[in-house]
Amino acid sequence: MLLFAALVGVEQLLTPPQGTLDRAVSDLLVIFSLLVTILGGLYVWDLRATLVASRGCAKRIIDPIPDPEDILADAKRDPTRHQFFPWAITIILYAGLGLIATHFGIPLWAAILVPVVLLFLTRWLGEVLGRKD
Repeated sequence: MLLFAALVGVEQLLTPPQGTLDRAVSDLLVIFSLLVTILGGLYVWDLRATLVASRGCAKRIIDPIPDPEDILADAKRDPTRHQFFPWAITIILYAGLGLIATHFGIPLWAAILVPVVLLFLTRWLGEVLGRKD
């Protein structure tokens, strides 16, 4: 979100007094916003895939260990827990992209449609890239 704010700040610096920003520069800033959002979303889902793999490995290691005191209960839980956090971060990123796109003059339908489509593609691609086969 700080990068989005920085892009809006750059826009303000590049806009001449009492003028408007050149359309090519505006489009370039939207493209930078799109790249930041996609890379950020992929990173979130790659981190989640890595975390799930690590939790699964730890669970397989400690499952055979007798634990009468239930000390290892947390490590034995489902490795895929906490689905909310990567979804929340990704939705926030893509909502920010939509706001930035409309700020820079992209039509509202595109500012909504592109982030929604990319939201689901990012999750799938991030998990595919983070998967270790």
